[in-house]
Formats: sequence, C-alpha cells, structure tokens
Amino acid sequence: MRGKSLILAFIVWAGALLPSSAQQTPSFQTRAELVTVPVTITDENGHFVDGVTRDDLNVFEDNVDREIVQFGRERVPISVSIVLDTSGSMSRMSGRAEKDPRWQDTRAAVTLFVGDLTDDDEISLSTFDSQPTLLVGWTRDHQMILNKLDRVQVSGGTAIYRAVMSAIRGMGRARNRRKVILLISDGIDHDRPDPPLVAQRLRQPPPSISEIETFQLQQRMRANLALQSTETTLYAFGMATGGKDFPVDLGTLRGLADPTRGYAMAMRTSDAIQGAITGLIDDLRAQYMLAFEPGDARDGKYHRITIKAHANHYRIRARAGYVASPER
Repeated sequence: MRGKSLILAFIVWAGALLPSSAQQTPSFQTRAELVTVPVTITDENGHFVDGVTRDDLNVFEDNVDREIVQFGRERVPISVSIVLDTSGSMSRMSGRAEKDPRWQDTRAAVTLFVGDLTDDDEISLSTFDSQPTLLVGWTRDHQMILNKLDRVQVSGGTAIYRAVMSAIRGMGRARNRRKVILLISDGIDHDRPDPPLVAQRLRQPPPSISEIETFQLQQRMRANLALQSTETTLYAFGMATGGKDFPVDLGTLRGLADPTRGYAMAMRTSDAIQGAITGLIDDLRAQYMLAFEPGDARDGKYHRITIKAHANHYRIRARAGYVASPER
C-alpha cells in the first residue's frame, strides 16, 4: 500500500505542475513572436496528403482562431541522436555483439536510416546499458557512425530514461533547429535509484519494489518534461526480432514517443525493418510547417493548440500545445 500511495502522490504532484494536455506536449520556443508547428496530414488509410494549403486548415490557440502566417512543405536539415540499447537483454550473448542476430537487425536498421539522410543532416551516436555512453558526437560524417557500430559491447542492465536524458542534454550542442531522437531498445527498463553514500556504508538493503516503481515514474516524468522543453521528437523502435524469448515493452516506448508527436512500433521480424525505416524517413520528410502569431507570446504559460482540416477525411498529427518563453 505504501508503494501505491507514493506513486499516486507523485502523479498528483506532477499533474499540479502542468495542465493535463500539457503533460503530453513539449514546449515551443517562440521566435520573432511566431509559434511554429510541424504537422503531418494523412488520409484515412494513413497515406500522406500532398498539396495541402493554409486555406485548408484552421489553427486555434486556446480555442481562439489564429491566422496562419506561414505555411509550407520544406525539407529542413535535422539533428538526429541515435540511442541504442546494448544491455544484456538485447542479446543472447555478452561481449562483442556483431554475431548476435538481434544486434545484426539493429545494425541493419541504423544502416538503412543513416543511408537515407542527407549531407545537411547531422548525427550523434550513443549506447546504453545501466549508464549511457556517447560514442560519436555531432557529425555529418555518416560513415563514422556505421564504423562505430562494429565495436559495440553488449552487457549490463537497462536504464532507458537515463539514456534519453543524456541525449536531450546533447541536443544543446546540435546545430540544426529540428531535433530528433531515434531510440532502439526492448523498452524494458531495469534502472534503480542510486543508493546514498551513507546507505552504502551502512550496507542497507536494496530498494523495495515500491521505491523502484516510484523512481522509474519520476525518471519518466523528467524525461517527458525535458523532451517538452527542447522541441525534440522521439521515435522508438522495439527490437522484437529475437522471438518470444525477447519481449518488448511498447508501453514504455510509447510513453516517451507519443507526447513528442513521434511514435513507437515493434519490429517483430527482420523483414519488417526495411518498411519501418522507410516509414520513418517518410514521416520526417512528409511534413508541413505552419506558423501563427500567438495572443500572448511572452507570458510563460501553457497554451493549447488545435489544428482542424476542412476535409473530414484528413488525419492530423501535431503537437497539442506549447509553453511560451517568458519575457525577460
């Protein structure tokens, strides 16, 4: 009961920080008094709809209709942080990973993805087990990323939220305005709170299940809030090609991806990798950008965004709000 009470108390505390819709949407930084929103528009079959104009849409800020002052479809350079799970649960063998079938599928996915990027796109590469490790900082040398994959070691626990937080901190050094995290993992987080130094000296017992659950919830909330504040879109692939012996927790991956306007999906067979990467590249390229002038651009508050299409069969995927930069 104590563990459930702790978790409930934390949820209530977190909910008091943001309105319910704000908890699922990242923060936008206003630029020249404009709010910019990436928008994906598909039909009922999930196919991208080309040829949409600003006259086909309405954008509302807190239920107030705003004029769309900029609108277009332009492929802008992106900064992609590739974050790979190299914990023991991702492989049948510890040590060098190149001979493990599941790691070979992970490498194939990364190779396909990197091969479809342009020379203007920059990449960083990190791996994680119980701690994140940066292998390659921001670079436009895409081959350097692929070369590093051959030296990966697989072992240890799984600390997904620590890895995401590390990638978010690295976004501060990215050169491109559009920021993306590509996370490949089984989604099963094994992170534990770091014991205080005093507890280590006294050899106190390890944390209870309730304390671990509370810690993981706190980690997830911190990661979601950090993604909100940096306008970073996260895509997560659950590598499930190892069969039933290698389960995937899509709930954890969706909890990170969905609030950012990205998505999470499981790769259950090696044959599915090509289609999954093609879909990701299409999603990155097949987007519109719109901008509107907000009512209170510098008030430091959360504002809800609603985008509606005149055509009923259009499906719109976009961020649901932003937190305006406070006036200094």
